[in-house]
Amino acid sequence: MGKYRTYLIMIILLSVLAGCWDEVAIEERGFVIGTAVDVAGENENGDPVMMLTNQFVVPAGVGAPSQQGGGDKKPYMNITDTGTSLYTIDQRMATVTRKLPFYEHLKVLVISDKVLETPHLFSSVLDIFIRNQEMRRGIKVLIAKGEAKKILEIEAEEEPLPSMYVDLLLENSEDKTGIMKVNRVGEIHEYVLAKNDYILPLFTAKKDRINYEGGIVVHGGGTTTSGELSKEEVLGLNIVKGDTDAGMIEVKVEDHIFAYALDYTKSNIKVNPKDIENIDVTVDITSGGHITEVFGTEEQIDHKGLRDIEKAVEDQVKSRIERTISKAQNELHSDIFQIDDKLRYHHYKEWERLEGNWTDGKQLFSQADFTINVDVSVKSTGTSETYQYD
Repeated sequence: MGKYRTYLIMIILLSVLAGCWDEVAIEERGFVIGTAVDVAGENENGDPVMMLTNQFVVPAGVGAPSQQGGGDKKPYMNITDTGTSLYTIDQRMATVTRKLPFYEHLKVLVISDKVLETPHLFSSVLDIFIRNQEMRRGIKVLIAKGEAKKILEIEAEEEPLPSMYVDLLLENSEDKTGIMKVNRVGEIHEYVLAKNDYILPLFTAKKDRINYEGGIVVHGGGTTTSGELSKEEVLGLNIVKGDTDAGMIEVKVEDHIFAYALDYTKSNIKVNPKDIENIDVTVDITSGGHITEVFGTEEQIDHKGLRDIEKAVEDQVKSRIERTISKAQNELHSDIFQIDDKLRYHHYKEWERLEGNWTDGKQLFSQADFTINVDVSVKSTGTSETYQYD
């Protein structure tokens, strides 16, 4: 009995001692907070040569009193390398920095729009960020117009770490403007699996800031891009999908210009596939908001005036949505509203018949009939009076 007890204790001790066999000291880790992916060209076989830029945190430079004097160490270090495999490039970086790239704190992934111009390259790039166990599904993804690594070179006064500046800007823009919806790796993975069409935020880099340009449309889950949306069109898309509780809409009523701020937006999309050649889609939008600004002669807003404002906002929202739908159907030929999900989950028999011809083949999405209904309620005019309607 004693012999068996000894063996048992030895087995337990071995399992405990082996618990940290793969431990890496924190001093040996290179903390990556931002990654940029560009296309550097082609090799002799015609395969794309990728350029990977990792932004590493330099602890000695974090919290430095000034970045203007030139003597202080930067709190980050950008390392760029090229190759046909992102994984190979990543492993090679360990020989350059003497530290193993560690991605558990990765905040943003910036991908050049040139990647999307090469069929299937975008989904291949995403593969390593989906498969790697260190990668978090909450990594924010954005597209750069031109070279992606320039986004990681932004020198913003308010934030010395470019990746953190971009991360905070994306967070604030999503919460406060309502124009831009930030997509994360986990969401994009689901789109890739379902072969959905979707959009990603598009930016250009300046010396001390990045400019939001709208959205780039990713077709077929990640096969290629079919075009771009303006900022106004992106807001129209987000309203249809119910993805925004913020945003500003200006309307003119008589001689006054009113700025209407969205407080909430609810969207209900109904699909009738009775005729699969001309599917009916009804979008019911309900929105509540408040007047933030009035341009023109100041007057008391009475009940009729308030209703006129609501009607003007409804017309403006409807017009914006219709322009976005028209562009999606006639120019992009991409179901950015993801009506295909409604068909797949609620009308599967019909979906089986038209799946290969929705945005490809016969492009039946472009023949769908959309009906837009908008109901807007102004809850406050910015004064002490608050209006509530049933």
